[in-house]
Amino acid sequence: MKWNPHVHALVTEGAIDKNSNKTRRLISYLYKTYTKGFYVNAKRKLYDKRQAVKYIGRYLARAAIAEYRIIKYENNRIRFWYEDHNDGQKKVIECDVLDFIGKITQHIAPKGFRMVRRYGAYSRRNNKLAKNIIHLYNFVKQRNINELLKEKSKANEIKKSWKERIIENFNKNPLSCNRCGNEKFLWKIWHKDYGVIYNIRESSNRKDILYEPNRSKVHRKILQVSLL
Repeated sequence: MKWNPHVHALVTEGAIDKNSNKTRRLISYLYKTYTKGFYVNAKRKLYDKRQAVKYIGRYLARAAIAEYRIIKYENNRIRFWYEDHNDGQKKVIECDVLDFIGKITQHIAPKGFRMVRRYGAYSRRNNKLAKNIIHLYNFVKQRNINELLKEKSKANEIKKSWKERIIENFNKNPLSCNRCGNEKFLWKIWHKDYGVIYNIRESSNRKDILYEPNRSKVHRKILQVSLL
């Protein structure tokens, strides 16, 4: 409630240009101009824009004192409490109502006074540029992620065999025997115009099929498909 002009500032914890000495020159100028130094209350970091808006809004929209802090009003006297920042204790004050109104009105900004000003990276021009840079960065980042996922998906994709594709589309196993139900081996594919298209002897898995020590030739299951 006392007359205590001060500035609330939202500042970044870094700089766009690490090689610039503009910040150091500003600090030197401030200490030369104000030799007694400064009182700085650096609060916690704000990671969310909603937190920043809420923090600023408390000083832009609300009154100097909340109504719940007023304890009593009687005979043109008002009693209220406040929190002392020096010791963190609640202090109760009683004063004349006109004095109280005077303390309140000194916190009302004059008409046309700009409560918020933006400089540097937060200026309108730089803010628009920063947003465009962030949008472009997020776009490129997401595109690269999508490309990596697509490549990974292709690398992990297992190529389906012709049997698996037929089962998937027609719900029928082409190698299944109609009589016994056992699965046959595809031995050869022959076309009347093109001749032999597929031969098990030339396949990469011919060893697994042709050389089975525990299976007799009588029970070997073979399917020959002719494309007419």
